[in-house]
Order: sequence, then C-alpha cells, then structure tokens
Amino acid sequence: MPTPGLLYVNSRVTSPTLTPSAFDTWYTQEHIPDIFASKGITSAYRYKAIDPSALRPYLALYPVKDLDFLGSEEYMKISVRSEKYFGGRGAFEVAEFDTRYYEELEGFGKEGGSSELGSLLISVAYSSAPGADNEAAAPYNDEQHQILANCPGHIRTRRYKLKESVTGKFLDPQMVVPMYLALHEYDGKSLPQEELTNMLETEDGERNIEGWRLEEGFEDRVGKVAGDGDGMGKV
Repeated sequence: MPTPGLLYVNSRVTSPTLTPSAFDTWYTQEHIPDIFASKGITSAYRYKAIDPSALRPYLALYPVKDLDFLGSEEYMKISVRSEKYFGGRGAFEVAEFDTRYYEELEGFGKEGGSSELGSLLISVAYSSAPGADNEAAAPYNDEQHQILANCPGHIRTRRYKLKESVTGKFLDPQMVVPMYLALHEYDGKSLPQEELTNMLETEDGERNIEGWRLEEGFEDRVGKVAGDGDGMGKV
C-alpha cells in the first residue's frame, strides 16, 4: 500500500554571489520542472517566512503519493546543479537546506469550507509534553489545535509524522527535529497573532512555530494553481 506524505524543504541562501531573486528563479524555472519530470511528485508550493529575521526564510512543500518514491533511484537523480544560476555549482554549495520526509496522518477542515489553497500558513513542528503519549501528542492535538482551528480565516489543518530528517542524518547529526508537524492554512491578510503568542508562551513540549505567506503553487507543468489536483488544497 502506498504511504502518502510530504517532502518538506526549508532553505536559505548562503553564497554571497547568489541573490534571493536568482534563487527564486532557479526554484521555479529549473528545479520544480526537474522534480515534475521524475513523475513521482506532481505539485509544489513555495512559501516565504513572514518574520524577516527567520533563519531559513524559504519553505517548499511537495505532497507525495508514496513516500517510497523519496528513496528511489529516480528521485536521487533529480539535478540540483545549475550552470545558469549557480555557475555550474550544486544547490548545496550555494544554499542551506533542512529537508524532511513526513508521513501524512490526518486532515481537518470545516464542513463546507473552501477547497482553495490558503494564502497564509502556520507550521508547527512539535513533540509531545514530557510523559505524554508520543503517538497521540495529546496536549497539542486537542486544546491547541482547536485554538488555531477556531481562529478567523482558518481553512484546514494537516498533521504529519516525521519519517526521516535528511539534514539530521547526513549533514548535522546533532540536529534535533520534533516528531510531528501540523500545517494550518488560513485565508486573509494576517495570522492570528494573539493565539500564536499564547502558544509560544506555553511550555508543555518542544515546538517550532513559524508563519508563512504563499508565493506560488505549481501543478505538473501547467503553471500557477490554487488548490487544484492532488495538492495541498483539499482535505
């Protein structure tokens, strides 16, 4: 049975000779088309951090129909080298990437809610509180999920479980990545700041909370989309 999941890539430019604009263009004009050519991934969504001081301001999310694809030879052959934008160098020579593979657990959406992709996103990477059932991660799923789900503009929430941290495994063995990821989509001009502040002040487990603004969404070679096909825009 295929295991649906998510390829999560959080990044920042590290080369002084690479501009953010060139990095963006490489992503949209070269990298995403190369990923689609592999046939294992058919949609991609790029976000930018709302906080200008974010360590890694770029986030790319790729829904995957079967996580086994991320271990395949076809996936490993996807090029990350660019003559035009990186002067023949590889992406890992000019930028830093936090890459993770997640298994999809469940999704929540309001009945009769929009099927469109949310323009704003809250990502919450979390572990359960000390002594709690790690699989259920109850302190977050129940109370705090409901807080964010009841905020104005909420469209849907998806929850994932970490299968592998590529960065932690190969590049930074000391890196600690929380076991779970929740993605909360919103439609509107701003995120629910008061609720986010309250969550940040609650010390009941390890959490990394960030706000994102959708830049572009792509469906296999047909350009910009907003929640169509097999992408993020449906529960």
